[in-house]
Amino acid sequence: LQQLKSEENIVKAYQSCISKIAIKDRTRKEIYDLITNNFDCDIKAANMIVEKLESRGYIDDYRYAKSSIESMRAALQGERRIVANLKKKGIPYEMIEQILDSKDEDEELQSAIKWANKVKSSIKDCSVAMKKNKLYQKMMIQGYTGDVISKAIEHVSFVEDEISEIDNLRKAAFTIKKKYEKKHSGTILRNNVFRYLFSVGYRTEDIYAVLDEMEWKDE
Repeated sequence: LQQLKSEENIVKAYQSCISKIAIKDRTRKEIYDLITNNFDCDIKAANMIVEKLESRGYIDDYRYAKSSIESMRAALQGERRIVANLKKKGIPYEMIEQILDSKDEDEELQSAIKWANKVKSSIKDCSVAMKKNKLYQKMMIQGYTGDVISKAIEHVSFVEDEISEIDNLRKAAFTIKKKYEKKHSGTILRNNVFRYLFSVGYRTEDIYAVLDEMEWKDE
């Protein structure tokens, strides 16, 4: 009776795996976890089911990894994020590296440049230096390596941002002056405004020029 029950569990587990795979592709680890977490099967039985599914081509970690990498690259995700996502799925690091290394070395850089140009316009009302810094941080989160990010940013045009730099500086100076003048005035206020503007990446000579245009009480 116990043997019949065990065999029944194996059949149910196998059929459940087939149903899950029919919906979307799964890794070896995902299938193994599905079996051990939802069915009363021992390790030997779970491994037997996984190997049977592999032998019939229902699961293939290499195929899964290759397809996932193509999809994540199309979504402009960086290599670090791709590796992290696949490792969570149980794909061996060596397999991930093998697939990544088979790609054109320039592909990662082109992906980074495309993503940087896409995101750059969303970073507004700040200095060019601060925009580059924020873009760098966003690209790190997206999973690109520091070396790739630095090269990509060199290929991104900031000409329009440079042109509007002074206007953005004036807006920032006015806003922060209005905030600080509730507590300060005169030289102290001017110095605090200067320090803030310098801290967010504006050039010293530009800050002085804009501050000289503004009115300061008690001077």
